[in-house]
Amino acid sequence: MIRIPAQIKLIFKIYLTGIVLFTLLRLGLFILSYQQLSIISEGKFTLILKAFFMGWRFDTVISSYILAIPLLVLTIAEGWKSSKKIISKFAKWYLYLLYPIAFLICFADIPYYLQFGNRFNINAFQWLDSPIFVFKMIFQEPKYWLAILPFILYVFLWIIILKKLFRNYISEKTYFEAKSLKINIIQFSIINILIFSLLFLGIRGRVEKKSPIRIGTAFFSPYSHINNLGLNPVFTLLRSYLDDVKNRDKEISFMDENQAFEIIQKEFNFEPIEEISPIARQENIGRNPNNYNIVIVIMESMGAANLERFGNPNKLCPALDTLANNSISFDKAYTAGIHTHNGIFSTLFSLPALPQKHPMNIFPIPEYDGISKTLKENYYKTMFFMTHDEQFDNIGGFLMANNFDKIISQKDYPSKEVVNTLGVPDHIMFDKGIEILSKTKEPFFASFLTSTNHGPYEVPKDINFKPKSSDVKIQTIEYSDWAIGQFIENAKKTDWFENTIFVFVSDHGFHSATPYEISLSYHHTPIIFYSPKIIDSVYSYQGIASQMDIYPSLMHILGHQYINNTLGVNLFETSRNYAPYTNGSNYGAIGDSLLFIKTKESGDRFYDLTNSFKTGINSDSIKDLIKIFTYSNFEISTYLLKHS
Repeated sequence: MIRIPAQIKLIFKIYLTGIVLFTLLRLGLFILSYQQLSIISEGKFTLILKAFFMGWRFDTVISSYILAIPLLVLTIAEGWKSSKKIISKFAKWYLYLLYPIAFLICFADIPYYLQFGNRFNINAFQWLDSPIFVFKMIFQEPKYWLAILPFILYVFLWIIILKKLFRNYISEKTYFEAKSLKINIIQFSIINILIFSLLFLGIRGRVEKKSPIRIGTAFFSPYSHINNLGLNPVFTLLRSYLDDVKNRDKEISFMDENQAFEIIQKEFNFEPIEEISPIARQENIGRNPNNYNIVIVIMESMGAANLERFGNPNKLCPALDTLANNSISFDKAYTAGIHTHNGIFSTLFSLPALPQKHPMNIFPIPEYDGISKTLKENYYKTMFFMTHDEQFDNIGGFLMANNFDKIISQKDYPSKEVVNTLGVPDHIMFDKGIEILSKTKEPFFASFLTSTNHGPYEVPKDINFKPKSSDVKIQTIEYSDWAIGQFIENAKKTDWFENTIFVFVSDHGFHSATPYEISLSYHHTPIIFYSPKIIDSVYSYQGIASQMDIYPSLMHILGHQYINNTLGVNLFETSRNYAPYTNGSNYGAIGDSLLFIKTKESGDRFYDLTNSFKTGINSDSIKDLIKIFTYSNFEISTYLLKHS
């Protein structure tokens, strides 16, 4: 009779326990994101089963990596009874540590996925230069405690189970001292060779020789959410880290840079001023300049989907809807990225967000062309208002190095007004802004960054605001809109209101159910040009627009001659066919009827937006146009950064 060695039985029981706990976490994510399955019209149950089966495969890979060392040392211990207790103690503490780390990543992945639509990866650590700020932001949000408490329970349960399993293991005799079995080195060797072969197969995740399991292995369906459900976040984090290390010192290139220049020059029909840059062009020649004040409000997470104008029936944003109905509203506008730093950078400096790059965390800090530089050259006072610590995301340092005269941040408000790590509520910032702008003698450019519509979600008390929703997250959307309405009403009482152009844009939207590899609601933003006395025509602009186009379009209204050395265009004179975007490691461009997505997992994907999730685009020339336009934008942005 073949006797299974004790260490193999132990490792197998630990493996099964780990798989059950990983599966429960996947089930939790599945339940919390269940609404994202609404887009699947048929075969939903089969796809879910396949996703959980795929999840077992990826969980097995992570489990196999973790269990490899304990299995090895415990196998060695089977030959030395005297060392069994010492070695088993090492294995136990090793497993005490590694599995909880894996569980912690899985718990962190749930809110991360619900927020960004991507499994946990290296991008989650973009804010490591502000760890205290980030941890405060997390721990001040009650819903995150709901994840922390189950994690503590998980660790407690894991330790109890592991203690019991190792206690039983220690009580068993070693393989070679069992009285009922003659010493059989050959049998012992054959069993362990078989087990280690299975472990190696578990680590590879596939039986095919050419390649082990990849993130792309999980992409078996046309539905992004189903594919992501099958991944293990420990795997995606490690894979993204290894890719980052591998490519960190490599020069990023999307295409031949000369070809990129030619494509953009042709796309936007201009002759460059080559001695400055291959995309520099003189704008507003022969126009009469005006020194109107400019106010740009960059709204936290205020996606277009929040507005009734874009189909939301809940009337969450009456102030913004009213502004949009009395302005030039760019209704097909898109953000360049999914992070606040992307929104600030692309709005103010009219360049795309590069994949997996933090544009404000570069040293030495580059000086970019943009609206702050151009207006400062025209003797404007330039200011940036924010609610929280200006050092977060290096916003303060970056903007001061890029022609902002003053940053008004948390340090400039009374300490009693600070409610959490995001500083003061939006209306306090706006009130401070009106106070400072009313004392400014020069023409001014002021940009405001709101933050209340971001976790930790907290609605200010003792103000004349009555939310309709009982959900605090929805309440912050209502409050942010209310604060904007109050800002405009208070601005109307000033002597500078009639000479000011107000622009409202979101840094990014929010993740919602999507059939695509990216969520369009994360990029669709309102862009509103509001000035009752200056803008005499009210209409809805129906062409494609980007955050990057705000600067040159505003300069068209101002009429000042300037050199546009950006990838933004004046939408009043130049139409845009596509808006490039970055969504984590995925990127591409959005057109009026076409969506291009480039992913590491599934390569190039093209969708017909007029035909509800159809990929049947037969024209290779159309595919090539949007693809090379996307690459051109990223290549030129990389070139400008490289050559300062």
